Amino acid sequence: MRQCSLAASVEKPLLMIVFAAMCIIPLGACSSPLPLHEGDAVAHVNGIDLHHVVRGKGPVLVVHPGGPGFEWRYIRMPRVEQFATVVYLDPRGSGASSRLARLEDYRMDRMVEDLEALREHLGLERMALFGHSHGGMVAQLYALKHQARLRKLILSATVASTGVDWAAEMRRGALKRSGEKWYPDASAALLSGPASLTEDSLRSHFARQLPFYFHRWEPFRKQTLSLFDSLKMTVEPLRAFRELDAPVFDTRGRLGTLRVPTLITAGRHDFACSPESASGMNRLIQGSRLAVFEKSGHFPHIEEAEAYALTLRAFLMPD
Repeated sequence: MRQCSLAASVEKPLLMIVFAAMCIIPLGACSSPLPLHEGDAVAHVNGIDLHHVVRGKGPVLVVHPGGPGFEWRYIRMPRVEQFATVVYLDPRGSGASSRLARLEDYRMDRMVEDLEALREHLGLERMALFGHSHGGMVAQLYALKHQARLRKLILSATVASTGVDWAAEMRRGALKRSGEKWYPDASAALLSGPASLTEDSLRSHFARQLPFYFHRWEPFRKQTLSLFDSLKMTVEPLRAFRELDAPVFDTRGRLGTLRVPTLITAGRHDFACSPESASGMNRLIQGSRLAVFEKSGHFPHIEEAEAYALTLRAFLMPD
């Protein structure tokens, strides 16, 4: 396990702000990338339409965003597209992918099987998987069930358990920002939950909480609010996580069985998925590496985009 530092009970109101992420990269034939065409595509798998968007050139990288219930656009990484064919996924119930009838259909184990079906659809014998936040939880479950299908695993801004310790960690992390001018309104939103669960109310409520997710809010405020103001957010995946998965999610007892080369990334100032939690995963996964981004919160791919891309490139490219 290696660590590097780069310059570059859970309470329901707190669960409203859970935000996760994602990435799959097959490096089997780096000299001969798969002939994926840039643009929108749909995989008809597991009885649903799984929307994904292809950008860039190079080894294939499939990105699973978080939320849950957020479409792919928030996690776009243009710098990574310079050296990889990035396949950004809209998970079931998100973005342009299929909506489903039952809340149980949005559980993380279904998303795991969607990833496996997408791998087969793309013709990848093995792949590298990147998961961010809630997507990182899905990525852990995928690795535990299908690690023979993985070359590399990236766990970004995520946790291995959503129990009471995690809720307490988020409260402590939020309190550290109490001196910020935006704190009173952001804290009120964090602790209250939206008045009703609709896409519009969820979007506006999450926008009030966004400063917590950044180390430096003001430099990124305008572009981030603009992005999230137009981002598709669906309620059902969030409800399924809050009511069905969060009470039981805990991979800590099984992560030691993984033998996949793994990179764990964390923002030094991430209140929701702390570097301490990332360090715990790093200790559990044999041979894993930990990269902590000193000037980032929950979105190092935004706050330290260049350093983040370079870190991914160094990990994903063949020796």
